[in-house]
Amino acid sequence: MITITDGRGKHKLQLAKENKRKVKEFFLKNPGASKKDCIESTGLGQQTVAKYIRILLDEEKA
Repeated sequence: MITITDGRGKHKLQLAKENKRKVKEFFLKNPGASKKDCIESTGLGQQTVAKYIRILLDEEKA
């Protein structure tokens, strides 16, 4: 059996990695900054920034 994929969705994975990197780099360069500062600086949405803050904090705990 041949499996054929069209690659749909792969660009979303790359975008997610890039957004996570942006949030992480922002807080490394700006310790003590607020979520609002990150949103304004990175141009990402509130939900996106909140999501990656939560993920980064969970990774830090592990």
